[in-house]
Amino acid sequence: MDLVQPLVALRSGSHEQVVVAAARASVRAWLASTEDPNWEVWLAGRFIKSVRRARPAEFVRVAAEAIACEEVGEAKVLSYAPAAMDEWWEPLRKLQAVGFERPREGRWPSEPGGPMLVIADEVVMSTGKTAAQVAHGLFAWALRQPGEVL
Repeated sequence: MDLVQPLVALRSGSHEQVVVAAARASVRAWLASTEDPNWEVWLAGRFIKSVRRARPAEFVRVAAEAIACEEVGEAKVLSYAPAAMDEWWEPLRKLQAVGFERPREGRWPSEPGGPMLVIADEVVMSTGKTAAQVAHGLFAWALRQPGEVL
């Protein structure tokens, strides 16, 4: 069975803020819990991520089990270690994954010296799908960096 890394985004912030927060949160969860054996299995497999959306009360409820939380502008994203979906904590499983869309501003948050991930304008994806894809890219970059860079 495939392992899936869950990411939970609060319904706030712009498309760009959520995407950047999700990518950072994904990598931060790994850096904070590298001893979890599921990371090794997940990294050797398909790198599946699931971005879920949460209302404020739901976000607070699932935050208790999160490994990392990343804030970018008004966006907040929680991240967890990968696990088989049927082993996810029930409040996490109940969150919606489809149709997650945030307003687009056209401005991407960045940090000096950080990696630049580029998304082609002609590729149309929801906020959740874009967040998962950019998180894959940042993860691939992070895996190639020496520890002091991370």
